[in-house]
Order: sequence, then C-alpha cells, then structure tokens
Amino acid sequence: MTLTTTYISASSFIGGPGAAYKYGLGWVLLAFGGLEAVFLWPLVLGLYWERANAAGAVTGMVTGGGCYAFLASLNLQIM
Repeated sequence: MTLTTTYISASSFIGGPGAAYKYGLGWVLLAFGGLEAVFLWPLVLGLYWERANAAGAVTGMVTGGGCYAFLASLNLQIM
C-alpha cells in the first residue's frame, strides 16, 4: 500500500501538475470534507470527552459518512 501511494504521488509530481491543478481545487476540497465528516469529530471527542466509547465513534463515523455522501450527491452550488 505504501509503495503504491509513493509511486502514484511520485509519478504525479514527475509527470506534471497534480489532480488539484487538472480537475480543480473543488475535488480536493470535496475529499477533505469527507475526511473531516468521518474522522475529525470521533478523534477530537475521543481525546477530550471521557464518556466517549467505541460504539459512539463508529456510529458517528457511519452517520457522518452517510450524510456527507448524501449531501455530496445533491451537487449543491453555494456561490
């Protein structure tokens, strides 16, 4: 897995502009929005909230991923 990721990133760097340049920054922001929806809040609350548990973290990740997938499929244009 690490070798594959390294190869892809190196070939993108050597071969010219990366995906953010080719497809627009919107795709990169869309990907980071999904990561934030799924992983950020269980991580932060797991560190600082003493009543957090594994079942709540998994439920939050599934719910965040589902909400993100639904909202991303609507193709909303904010500006």
